[in-house]
Amino acid sequence: MNKRELIEYLVATGDLTFMYNHTWYFISALPDDTYSCGVADSGEDIVFRTLDEALDKFIIEGKPFNEVLCDIDW
Repeated sequence: MNKRELIEYLVATGDLTFMYNHTWYFISALPDDTYSCGVADSGEDIVFRTLDEALDKFIIEGKPFNEVLCDIDW
């Protein structure tokens, strides 16, 4: 998946749940144009002001989300 595909998917569905190295994660577009990210079913999330901020600052196994995005099969 690339950034354009992620944007198109979020516009169409509002959220994405994906597995990376045996852990489920999510990113959700919120009504106030922010993005909530976290480990699925953990009850904890981080809210980012923009998608670019989420891609740069949401850390998955020590890597920014934008570095693992290409490894996500959807």
